[in-house]
Amino acid sequence: MIKKLTKNFDGWFSNLKISLLMFSVFYVSRLIEITTIGIDFHIINIFSKLIRYLCYLYFILAICFRVKNVRFKSINKYIQSMNKKQVALLTVIILTILSIVINMLLTSDRTLFMLIIVLCYMSIYSIDYIIDVEAALQYFSMLFVVTLCSLGLISNYIIFRPDGGVRYSVGFTYPTNLSQIIMFILLYWGYKKKFILEFKEISLIQIFIVFMYILTDSRTEFIVCEFIILVVLSKKIGIVKKLNKLICLCEKLFVHLFLLIPLGTLGIVFGYGYAFENLESTNAILVGFNKLNDLLSYRVYQTWYNFKFYGTSLFGSNVDLIGNGIQSTRKFANIRSNFIDNEYMNILFSRGIIVFIMIMILITITLLYLYKTKNHNLLFISFIILMFGIMNPRIIDILYSVFMFIVVYAIKEILIGGKKDNGTV
Repeated sequence: MIKKLTKNFDGWFSNLKISLLMFSVFYVSRLIEITTIGIDFHIINIFSKLIRYLCYLYFILAICFRVKNVRFKSINKYIQSMNKKQVALLTVIILTILSIVINMLLTSDRTLFMLIIVLCYMSIYSIDYIIDVEAALQYFSMLFVVTLCSLGLISNYIIFRPDGGVRYSVGFTYPTNLSQIIMFILLYWGYKKKFILEFKEISLIQIFIVFMYILTDSRTEFIVCEFIILVVLSKKIGIVKKLNKLICLCEKLFVHLFLLIPLGTLGIVFGYGYAFENLESTNAILVGFNKLNDLLSYRVYQTWYNFKFYGTSLFGSNVDLIGNGIQSTRKFANIRSNFIDNEYMNILFSRGIIVFIMIMILITITLLYLYKTKNHNLLFISFIILMFGIMNPRIIDILYSVFMFIVVYAIKEILIGGKKDNGTV
């Protein structure tokens, strides 16, 4: 009886359609957090949290049943046959997970730990399959939310910029929620089409991007979307082929010098802080820093202020990072935003020095693997996401980004490799 029941569970947890359904339910329950649905209908917000934790429980059970079916003798044999690079990578993975667990215990923030569960659950599927699923979920969820808002069934949160501009959230808790989903849908769609689109498709996308910008006034996302369109156009009219050597050089520099991005932003933040505290207001260096700070909508000062006031730690801080969204406004009234928009500084501040180092190592390994295997399309996706991380913290959030799945894909290929036709690996 027990064996029969166990066999039924094995079939349930390994079923592709059920796996897709559970991930979709989980994704939608997470999405509700960044929409005004849960604010306008509080019972839905409570229900979605319950559903999400049930999904986590299902994911954990599924992972346990998969592990149960693995022969530990074969695992031991495989570990013994690992080369030095594989052993080093496995060590980094173990240290990363341990540091994330310590971060969770010290700060009570379960976000990264829950992300690990989702990544492990979806790790048996190919990266192309995951991109398809996530892009489809983003697209249809966005249509549903915007439609509800258009019908007046959920709130359209409006923000007035100091310069007189108006930003509409269109059913989301903050305007950039919508614009970033649109940006990543465009990125994933381009990937599936190998960034080869017809002029009619490019024209329709351009109209869509402009309309999004008028509504949300999300300037960074608009620039990134325009850059993607520029790449598509360049490929369409043959410029990419003519500049192939230059593009290959840029790709190589990006992969091998990636760490200069997080380290450079860290240097800018503390360089600004030193100039702010020690130099006269008329000093050319401080004037330059202030202009950069103004250009980046006070992001540099805001980030430095958090580090200055709260400090840094090995395993993160449980300080609330408050933005200007409707949820923060309702919870904290009109308190000044202290949100860190730079993803790298956000990880360093919220997750701690150790987690920051481990994640940067994993990102570097991923980029080197993609470059070595000449996976140019996934490298382009990684380039957009990681460069965008300078201005917005979305790299480790699966609602907006598939990048952590790309990391898992690279790790899996280095350690194991191989794939099957049904979308699993």
